[in-house]
Amino acid sequence: MLTDGDCWQMLRDAPVGRLALSAGSDIDIFPVTFRVDGQSLYFRTSPGLKLAEVGIRSRATLEVDGYDDTTAWSVVAKGSGRHLISLAELDIAAELRLTTWLPTPTPDIVRIDVESLSGRRFSRAS
Repeated sequence: MLTDGDCWQMLRDAPVGRLALSAGSDIDIFPVTFRVDGQSLYFRTSPGLKLAEVGIRSRATLEVDGYDDTTAWSVVAKGSGRHLISLAELDIAAELRLTTWLPTPTPDIVRIDVESLSGRRFSRAS
């Protein structure tokens, strides 16, 4: 098991994560670039399914993982997500310099307040 400190560092270092959201009986998974600030995760998006699902049911899970020649690791962060609309919150998020993979407009920002964090590291087979 990884410590919370290790988990937060791995989240900060991860180039991309997989975001799991659900507004009904199905679970949708999206690759997202994100930033960590305190105990919250921020990402940019455009109007569509991600934003709708966060608005309908705020529960969100983000997973990141990585590996090298000898070890692999995985971190899962769970919490409540919400679409930021207040100018004060948007000003804070603007300082994080959020980026996206695609060169399309992503005017909306979502913050996930992490409520539980887990991670593990394990040796890879030779």
